Amino acid sequence: MKLIILFVAALTAACSVAAPPTAPSSQPAPGVPARLELSAAPGLGAAGGTVAIQARVIDAYAAAVPGAAVTFQASAGTLSAAVVATDVAGVARVTLSEAPAGVAAIAARTDTVHAETTVAVQPLLVPPAPPVADPVLGLSVRRLGPPLAYRVAVTFSADDVATRGIAYTFLDEGAALNDVVVQSTQRTLDHTFAHAGLFTVQVDATLANGHTISAREALVVQP
Repeated sequence: MKLIILFVAALTAACSVAAPPTAPSSQPAPGVPARLELSAAPGLGAAGGTVAIQARVIDAYAAAVPGAAVTFQASAGTLSAAVVATDVAGVARVTLSEAPAGVAAIAARTDTVHAETTVAVQPLLVPPAPPVADPVLGLSVRRLGPPLAYRVAVTFSADDVATRGIAYTFLDEGAALNDVVVQSTQRTLDHTFAHAGLFTVQVDATLANGHTISAREALVVQP
């Protein structure tokens, strides 16, 4: 009976010994950068040669990490900033400019994470300037003192209009054989008609760009 009691006591003592403590689990701390997502979007057309770069920093729980300093590098062009802190959304942005067309390597890093990518920089395409509209030609005809004498004057709707020449045509509506054409570089012309009657005065001005603009006016020539 004593042996049974001793055995039970020994077994109870053995079961009462405390188990060794377990080691605490190693969990990443929230708010510590664990991943960096890097993207780069090239500009097109007039924005060619530029790239919009964005780095998003998140922790091990996919939560945004604000205030993380992100260092950017590019193999070509000029970055708007070398180091940028992430905003409340965990995003840091820079712009690459003056980059030649072709593939550029982009890198971003914090103290603990980094990422790299490449981007196809597009060429700078400057649209052509819109064509300049030709000026409007104005025409006036007035009678002078001598019989059948008139003065023709031309004006332009714009200042400093350069011309290669001005053709003054006097169309005799009664007899086409009496039409007269006078070439000049002057913007006024005195003309004496051969006879009274109905005429059409037409002026054709050739501009410096090679374009020709015209104006015409009906005229009853008094004797």
